[in-house]
Amino acid sequence: MDAFAGPGRYEDGEPGSPVFILDRLLGHHAVDRMHLSPRRVHLIFIEKDRARHERLVAELVSRFGPLKDLPVRVEVRRGDAGRDSLAVLDELGAWGHPILGIFDSWGSVNVPLHVMSRHCPSRNTALRSTPSRAKPDFSSARCSAMFSVSVSASSLTTGVCANR
Repeated sequence: MDAFAGPGRYEDGEPGSPVFILDRLLGHHAVDRMHLSPRRVHLIFIEKDRARHERLVAELVSRFGPLKDLPVRVEVRRGDAGRDSLAVLDELGAWGHPILGIFDSWGSVNVPLHVMSRHCPSRNTALRSTPSRAKPDFSSARCSAMFSVSVSASSLTTGVCANR
């Protein structure tokens, strides 16, 4: 669930987190051994702004083709990070399964502490947060390692990212 998903591409042309994640997942050298399926991997990207939401859908479809044809389940929803992230995870029954949580916001966007703390109790959760106004660096070794570990986990059902 990418609660601050953004338009899918930064103004300088660099791919945003939803595009980066799908590109790295689908192009991973071990993708054949991951046994990807819509039941095993569920990525949700949430964007609050209507125009950014529409651009994100267009960017993902342009880059990867129809989302329904991908080997993983991809949903792009409109919503608010602090208000909707827990409800979506509840709806999906994601608790108790590995969750990758990236809460990188631009500007003064606050995710309530109770939302962040709900993600932390599970030993299957990787959580990353950066200071607001800092452009997230998804190429860093730490982030790549977290993503790689989470995606290759045998029971991954939901990827959670919050980024704009």
